[in-house]
Amino acid sequence: MRARPLFRASSSHCARPLSKSAAHRRTGLPEPESQCIKPADFHFAGLENMAEADLDGVIRSVAKKQIKTLVAAARKRHGALMGQAAKAKDKGAKARFRDLAKNTLELAAAAARRLEITADNAADSYMRSMKRVLEEQAAAKAASEQAAKEQAAKEKAAKAAKKTKTQAKKK
Repeated sequence: MRARPLFRASSSHCARPLSKSAAHRRTGLPEPESQCIKPADFHFAGLENMAEADLDGVIRSVAKKQIKTLVAAARKRHGALMGQAAKAKDKGAKARFRDLAKNTLELAAAAARRLEITADNAADSYMRSMKRVLEEQAAAKAASEQAAKEQAAKEKAAKAAKKTKTQAKKK
């Protein structure tokens, strides 16, 4: 597969740069603005009031920073390799450097996708765990309230029975 040029020739023979999204499609690296990683302020229903829910945002934001760093390093390495390819004297060396540059971008894109998926999985797993803990706490609270009501009803019934018993003895 042949790499597409960074500049597109127009009819007036002057080159204009490719759009930002076209450059990202060509390199295969994710666009920083269109990451699948959810923003840090993303919350699941019922967890807005929990202080621990912010850890989900921290996981996602750390992953975004790592991906941005990885993409920047890959682009820098790609540029250096393409510069070496331009300076190379023979065809074989030029082809080797270009191939290395292309592989660098492909491997960086794959690593960025893996980082993104891993971060999403970790954050989602954390949120599911916190949601489950909240549900268990709510169920335990409801059960204890129900038990307290039943105990109060038993005590009231016992007190009423004792009262009727004492009234029956008086008669």
